[in-house]
Amino acid sequence: MKPKRKVLLLLYTVTGYIDSETRDITVQAYNETEAVNQVKRKFGEDRIMILRVNPASSPALTFLQFKQKVNSRELEFFCRQMHALIAAGVTMLESLNAIADQTDKKFFKSALLDIADNIRDGLSLSGAFQKHSNIFPPVFCSMVAAAEETGALDDAMNDLAEHFAGEARFWGRMRQATAYPAIVTGLSMLEVLVLFTFVVPKFADFLTSENVPLPASTRLLLFLSARFNLILPAAIACFFIFALIFKKMWQDEKFRYYMEQVFVRIPVIGRLMTRAAAARVCRTLSLMIRVGVPVTSALAVTARVSGFTSFKREIQMAQEGVREGQRLCDALKKSRWLPSISLKMIAVGENSGRLDKMLNHAAALFEVEMEMMMQKIPTIAEASLIIVVGGIVLFILIAVYTPIFSIYQAIH
Repeated sequence: MKPKRKVLLLLYTVTGYIDSETRDITVQAYNETEAVNQVKRKFGEDRIMILRVNPASSPALTFLQFKQKVNSRELEFFCRQMHALIAAGVTMLESLNAIADQTDKKFFKSALLDIADNIRDGLSLSGAFQKHSNIFPPVFCSMVAAAEETGALDDAMNDLAEHFAGEARFWGRMRQATAYPAIVTGLSMLEVLVLFTFVVPKFADFLTSENVPLPASTRLLLFLSARFNLILPAAIACFFIFALIFKKMWQDEKFRYYMEQVFVRIPVIGRLMTRAAAARVCRTLSLMIRVGVPVTSALAVTARVSGFTSFKREIQMAQEGVREGQRLCDALKKSRWLPSISLKMIAVGENSGRLDKMLNHAAALFEVEMEMMMQKIPTIAEASLIIVVGGIVLFILIAVYTPIFSIYQAIH
């Protein structure tokens, strides 16, 4: 017999007319009808007149959400503050208000105060955080929901702090690995720009004045130099147009799936991407299982944070398999993202009852492998840039000096 599928609670905003004023009340319910019934029970059917019911959304200014982000370090600090305050016996409302008073980001402060108001109105803590999904990721909300049931909210906040600290370390190493190639690329482009703007035009005037036959490479160079003021803006415009089109197409799941298969085949970069995704999935699963989240629920959240469409599909298939009674290691056996060593570690963890620890060990193993690969990125990038930039400079030198040598030989 298959276990009964768990229906997820959703957030609804019920707008009603109460005591001569219009109010928005956010509740957790399975559907709109239950949301209305909850509000009527809370305020009394004779006291409230329901105007409308809508799925709850994040705060306004959604078109600026790309600017309203809280990074991993800030989430880590928030979790450590919450852990310290809750462990000291401070109430949840007082903790949120105290942290809101200290934060410098206005939108984060507004979100924390809104969360406190929602809790005061009767919404659960996880539901209040879920309402601000542009700030708090799914793993955070799911961890808080599990901690509310077990009563170990301070421990959950400490575990979340360690989770976000690990994410911050990873992105910090990634920035360090790509900083040098980015600087060298910028300087190389500046060098080419200077050559075509100041150096090549001087030689072009000299060569055209001598009326000597020019090789194909020189004619191409003079053509590019004469129209460089048009080519450069056109190239920049094409780049931005391509980026916008690519971003739009990236929203399509089939296109994203195809491009992921292309990216993962790139040497070093592809392996780095797969190991990063595997580490994140293992770390997230370990974190959620450790606080008591059921494996199927943990897989549902992990699929959302996996970062890749194909990996997300594999985790969702594994979730169905586990729901039907399969072991986790068997459900993930066909995964192309998880290395075989991680599947063996998951099997050992299931047999020994230490699944969370084995998943954590697997994540740590992948992170070490990632760090070793990131150390290779600057060397590979440097060699590639030397070849590309050297090739461009060599082309310019050949194109410029070949006719000069011809002129010198003609004179003598």
